[in-house]
Amino acid sequence: GDLTQSVTVPANGTARVDWPGVEATGEGTASLTLTARSPAGDDAMRISLPVLIHGFLKTDSYAGVLDDEPSKTIQIVVPEDRDAAQTHVSVRFSPSVAGSIVDALPYLIEYPYGCTEQTLNRFLPAVVVRKTLQDLGYSLEDVAGKTAALDPGVPNARTPDDVTAVFDPAELDAVVNAGIGRLAEMQLSDGGWGWFTGYGERSTPHTTVVVARGLLRAKQADAPVPEDVLSRGLDWLVQYRAREVAKIRHYDEWQKLSDKEKEARRDDRPPMKSRPDNLDAFVQMTLAEAGRSDDDAAAMSDYLFRDRLKLSPVGLAMFGLSMEDGEQRRLVVTNLEQFLVADEENGTAYMDVPGSFAWWYWFGDAVETNAYALKLFVQTMPRDERTAGLATYLLNNRRNATYWKSTRDTAVAVEALSEFLTATGQLDPDVTYTVSVDGEELRKVRVTKDNLFDFDGVVSLRGADLPAGPHTVTLTREGRGPMYYAVQNTNFTLEPFITKAGLELKCERRFWRLTPREQSEELAGGRGQVLAGKVEAYDRTELAQNESVASGTLVEVELILTSKNDYEYLIVEDHKPAGFEPERSLSGYLGGWGSPYAEFRDARVALFFRSLSRGDRTVRYRLRAEQPGDFSALPARIEAMYAPTLVGNSDERKVGVSERP
Repeated sequence: GDLTQSVTVPANGTARVDWPGVEATGEGTASLTLTARSPAGDDAMRISLPVLIHGFLKTDSYAGVLDDEPSKTIQIVVPEDRDAAQTHVSVRFSPSVAGSIVDALPYLIEYPYGCTEQTLNRFLPAVVVRKTLQDLGYSLEDVAGKTAALDPGVPNARTPDDVTAVFDPAELDAVVNAGIGRLAEMQLSDGGWGWFTGYGERSTPHTTVVVARGLLRAKQADAPVPEDVLSRGLDWLVQYRAREVAKIRHYDEWQKLSDKEKEARRDDRPPMKSRPDNLDAFVQMTLAEAGRSDDDAAAMSDYLFRDRLKLSPVGLAMFGLSMEDGEQRRLVVTNLEQFLVADEENGTAYMDVPGSFAWWYWFGDAVETNAYALKLFVQTMPRDERTAGLATYLLNNRRNATYWKSTRDTAVAVEALSEFLTATGQLDPDVTYTVSVDGEELRKVRVTKDNLFDFDGVVSLRGADLPAGPHTVTLTREGRGPMYYAVQNTNFTLEPFITKAGLELKCERRFWRLTPREQSEELAGGRGQVLAGKVEAYDRTELAQNESVASGTLVEVELILTSKNDYEYLIVEDHKPAGFEPERSLSGYLGGWGSPYAEFRDARVALFFRSLSRGDRTVRYRLRAEQPGDFSALPARIEAMYAPTLVGNSDERKVGVSERP
């Protein structure tokens, strides 16, 4: 039709002009100029409209571990409609997770605060890892500045210049000596420890067992722990265990009394509790590691076994670690396995801790639970693929940085992973890896102790190397050692309908039509009287693909986000259909505490999450249908802000807007 149209607009009136069938010929900015002329004067306005490519940067991810099996074949597809310059397929592989635990050490050693737990965990993981490496012929100096990506799929965080006190033997010794000396000063007169030190501080069982066990592990790692400091701390725990055994015994005896006997002894009723708890399991594990065995140890073990199903998973794992190998321990491991969930899609496993355990236990969060379970499974079933999956899960849950969410979580995770490395021989590999694409060998490398920390474990293919169509990636291993792998197929796809993708982060998107309905509820008036007031209420009807709504309709966008792990600092970019505008225009938090921060932009809505826990989470916001036409909403994309390899997207959405009836 005509590119120029003229209309007459009456005073205080409106007129509408349409140009049907307009096509955008290229990406960029289109300009539309409108001029108004009247006897009273003229005016004009120019509107700039962004023209976007119907395309999307999409990543298909595959990850896992080869242990018993010799090879793995992965099918990928490079789309025909794409921007070939942005096609990138990467394959990362490694026999070990060693580099990942080393990366956590600078965070701990540079932590600025100084309660007892943080003083301990500034140095303990470093000396444990140092001992692990030394026993296998390495030193921390060997790994300082190495840049091999030993955590598949995530570039190593360290650079050649990032050498802290962790990697300097003299400086590390100084930190260790200062930390041990500080803990000796913080020890109270009765042999225990409180949270800090000073006037009014008292020994508490949990802090004491954390510090005593830490000093015991430091001593085992050849740190200069004064014998009297450790011995007094263990003595305090022995006395504490004796008191707890007596409480449980008193309770059992009390239950056998008649009501008349209970009434007679009401004023001299002894201290009692009905069963052992997680803290008793923690103390029992620590004293067993120290070789402190007596009659109370046997009695506590009997009580813990009797009431094991009332312990949370972390307590059950600690109790298992305190036991000698035998039928009872195997039964405890079987009980703990009930909480172990394997995820074959990304080669991980995790402890599914029931919510009922969370509200009364004040320690034993997800990281601690998975770490202590890993320690027990390393001792009892080291070659089980679920044990390797548990180690991978722990690593995935600190992927947005180089450490876990606290000094304490980081310390126990590093300890568990160190034991996993030792038990599985990952620090002493002799394995040959081959990476082939479509039958062509692209990389063959042998990895041993000599090159574990600096071999080239990355294969990259770009645009011209990858014609459109299906491709086969074949991974093989020969020799001693597993193969951790991550394959990512990234394309800027121009397909007419873009489908969802994601491995550890996934996104589903739904549209709902909101139809107003009348609803009232009783409200309190100014003088306390009951009044009937109208409230905003809608009926929700889900919209199908390609379904249209009338201009002016309110539409609710529902995003269902799925996370395989606990992550921090994520962004969701939801690309909106061009004929719709957000109901609200001001950026801000969508709801109360813990809700995402939303930015409403021209082409998309950006949602920022401080944290996203494992599982599903639903977020909703509203759009208003305005401009008639047929529109495409590009996929919603979820991505970790500081780990861009963690990415997923929803399906594209086709939606129409019709004229208002």
